[in-house]
Amino acid sequence: LRPRGSVAAGGGGAGERPALDVGALEEALEAAQKCDALEREGLIGDCANNPWEQSVRLRPILELLAQPSFVAPAHFRQGMETCMACLLHAPEGCLRYPGRMVEFLDSPGAAQLLRYLEWLETAVQEVTPSFGGTSFRTILVPQRVRSALSSWPAECALLQHSATVLVEALLLRGPEHQKHYAELRKASHARQQIEDEQVSEYTGISMDLESAAADFADQIKQVLSMGIEWPQVARISELAVSNIQQLAADFLQNQEACCGPAVEEFEAQNARAAASKAAICEARRHVRRHEQAFAQAARRFTEVASQLVAWTSTLVPKLQLLSQHRDALRLAADVRQQVPALVREHLAAEDDLDTAQTELRKHRRHAQAAQMQRQGRSKHVPGISAAAGVVLEKHFELRVAHTGERVQQLAEQLLDAQRSLQEAEASLPLELDVEEDRASGAQAPNQGSVLTAEERLALKLASIEQYHEEVAIQVSEEKDERARISKQVSERRTEEALRRRVEPDFMCPITHERMGEPVLAADGHTYEREAIEKWLQMHNTSPMTGALLGHRYLTENYALRHIIQSSAAAGSQQQQQQQDSGDGGLSALAVEEQEETSEAEEDA
Repeated sequence: LRPRGSVAAGGGGAGERPALDVGALEEALEAAQKCDALEREGLIGDCANNPWEQSVRLRPILELLAQPSFVAPAHFRQGMETCMACLLHAPEGCLRYPGRMVEFLDSPGAAQLLRYLEWLETAVQEVTPSFGGTSFRTILVPQRVRSALSSWPAECALLQHSATVLVEALLLRGPEHQKHYAELRKASHARQQIEDEQVSEYTGISMDLESAAADFADQIKQVLSMGIEWPQVARISELAVSNIQQLAADFLQNQEACCGPAVEEFEAQNARAAASKAAICEARRHVRRHEQAFAQAARRFTEVASQLVAWTSTLVPKLQLLSQHRDALRLAADVRQQVPALVREHLAAEDDLDTAQTELRKHRRHAQAAQMQRQGRSKHVPGISAAAGVVLEKHFELRVAHTGERVQQLAEQLLDAQRSLQEAEASLPLELDVEEDRASGAQAPNQGSVLTAEERLALKLASIEQYHEEVAIQVSEEKDERARISKQVSERRTEEALRRRVEPDFMCPITHERMGEPVLAADGHTYEREAIEKWLQMHNTSPMTGALLGHRYLTENYALRHIIQSSAAAGSQQQQQQQDSGDGGLSALAVEEQEETSEAEEDA
């Protein structure tokens, strides 16, 4: 059931539910105020849980839902995900993925998102006092922010649905409440009028009877003062009493004729009042159910909003600064994307230069060897092969010159790119996170120097040597760990062997340890004295069966005590013998562990 004009018709796309109609909301709150004023008259009696008053107190958050700004802008989730990846997960004062941030700032949704976040912070501050003034400042945890962001559309949709249902309930039940309250007031007034009329009539009858009785008393006094004899006085008294009795009979007959319809009318008004009260209570229950559901959804909404606001209070200033330095950020992002390509191209050009130089040296050696062979065989002028060798040498020299110029140009371009990147980063309000470059393998040289083949080989040898050192350290740590584990295993084996030698009958049922002073209790079981005495201080039952004990006297179990002592002495002697004769076994175990350690080192 949707009352006319209750909420705005139509629907939006996913996550774009229509806001509440302002006119319908004002009408509903006005109805709630009127019902609250009627409740305060006290005709119902129970004003402790007044749903109309609670609904009026929810006006701030209801008006918040009626604002068009409450609807999240398009691509809200994508924009917040970008901000989380670039700012929330970055170290303090740093920015990750500048290219992604530039793309977001250039999109039309960035300005809408900024306005929405600024409005949201102010709105949450305004509606928070409606729930006891709870502060929305919380500890900033990325996991909580991500959880709040994922549940934000669902929380907004649930709050809007609860608000719509509450407004419909107020618009539907408010007029009914007012109507039935007017009927209750009318019935109460009619009952009061009937009661006043009957009281007035009965008061008049009592006054008439009282006047007749007073006249009778005066008449008796007058007759007695005249000295009239008693028989005549009795006749006069009987006649006066008969007159009073007749007057009372007339009053009773008239009252019977008038009292019946009055009682019926009073009962009818009572029935009308009871029906009105029942309808009023039903309206209150209906509104209270939806008001409590909306209040619960609103509390959940403010809790989720507090997580977003706690982060957006620092996010919005950063986004504003980045928007002001958008050109520098775009330049830094473009250069950061160009630097890796320049580095790869520069390395490829260096490899080409090394190849060209190697081919030139190889050609010169071959040409020199061929010339020496020709000089040994003949003294003639070199022929066509010598001329071809000279042309080929010129070709290799030109190739070396061209590749060298290419390497120099790329080195200069790389230096210019690094200089531009440094200038752009210096003008940014946030530092660019270098972990992104390390993860993507896009580190640029620190000083832009061109490394020769010998220097690159030396770097590779140094890295291999460092790797071998790390492996040696790891193998040493593995040795120590295996020794520690072997020691722990031997100790546990010894403890387990000792534990197995303890007979079950020697164990105290309470402490589960070997008894040193066994005593016999009233239940027939043997316990450690100290343990059973502590038990009897707080219980009068058996620890084994739970039955009541006949007494709390304890008796020394000398036989079991002697057996335990003899067993302990025999066990210690046997253990000493095993230790004396177990050197060979332990040495074999050590040899086996040493072989396993050697195999692990070889694998490493």
